[in-house]
This record gives sequence, structure tokens and C-alpha cells, in this order.
Amino acid sequence: AESTLNFNVHNSGRPGNGCSSTPSSLMGVVGYGLFQWCGSRAEELAASGKCGKNCSLQQQLEFTANEIRTSRNISPQCVRRDWIKEINEASTPQRAADIWNECYERGPGGIEKRRNFARDIEPGLKCQRIND
Repeated sequence: AESTLNFNVHNSGRPGNGCSSTPSSLMGVVGYGLFQWCGSRAEELAASGKCGKNCSLQQQLEFTANEIRTSRNISPQCVRRDWIKEINEASTPQRAADIWNECYERGPGGIEKRRNFARDIEPGLKCQRIND
């Protein structure tokens, strides 16, 4: 919702709450990228892809996949359950967006906007389930 699907956006106008409480040496209090990383996560993303402030969509998705695989930065209540399976089995794109926000993105608000985006982009997606 904050990135408006612009994978290289630097959002200083409405960074997440975590950005102001944990600024990074690389980004300050700016949220960055597809999922508006800030603080140590922005620094880890930049280091993992050796991409600094301009990581490609592929680098950001690989970073995200690694966080999910290793349960790094996943909400504690979600680590204990199969939340990816819950997303895959969600009855609506809006429900999948709720789970994603609760477990991974943890956006500060605007869940209705997230639900609407999920509903609007779902018809154009070609999804493939993988077991990894």
C-alpha cells in the first residue's frame, strides 16, 4: 500500500512507525522498496543484494523469500502456524492480504486499502504454488 507497487520507491512522506523509531544509517527514517523496509531490515536488504538504496524487484523478492523461509522478521504468533498455507487457502484476496499484513508486512494501518489492492490485482495474477 505504501509503495503503490513501485519497487524502488523511497517513502519519506509516510514512512512506517518503525522507521522513525529505528532509523538506518543507509536510509535514515525513509521507508524503502516494495515492502517499505527501514532500519536494520533496509540495511540487510541493501547488503544481501549488494544494491544499496536501489535494489531490483528480484533482489527484494529474494530477500523476502529468505525472510519467510528462515522465519526472520515474521510476527511471533505467525511463526507457530502455517501462515503461508493460510494465504494459499484464503477464500478471498482480501483475506490473504489480511494474513500477509498480520504476519509479514505489519503495516501501521490502511488495511482496507491493502484489501482493495489485493482484490483489484488478483484477476491479473498467475500464481504458482511451490513447496519451498
